[in-house]
Amino acid sequence: MSQGNVDKVRSSLDGWNRGDVDAWLEFAHPEIEWFSEVAMRMQGTQTVFRGPAGMRNYWDEWHDLAYVFEFDAGLARKVRAYLDPREALEAVGMVE
Repeated sequence: MSQGNVDKVRSSLDGWNRGDVDAWLEFAHPEIEWFSEVAMRMQGTQTVFRGPAGMRNYWDEWHDLAYVFEFDAGLARKVRAYLDPREALEAVGMVE
């Protein structure tokens, strides 16, 4: 892989980590195909996200997860990921 391509991957991942969908997709081909092991395990199918619109759908689905952190002595001891933010709020007693 060329250094230029390595730099593009790093830039894309940096965009993901910053929560910048446009930076994440900056170097995506118009006919990109994204295969997600996580989506396949959750949906039980060979889910493929195609093109910029499909990639944005993947982004939205991934960023809709909610997390509940439990701390012990000021350090994160347990983290649970929820697919439904309402379930996360219920888990911490914020919704009945």
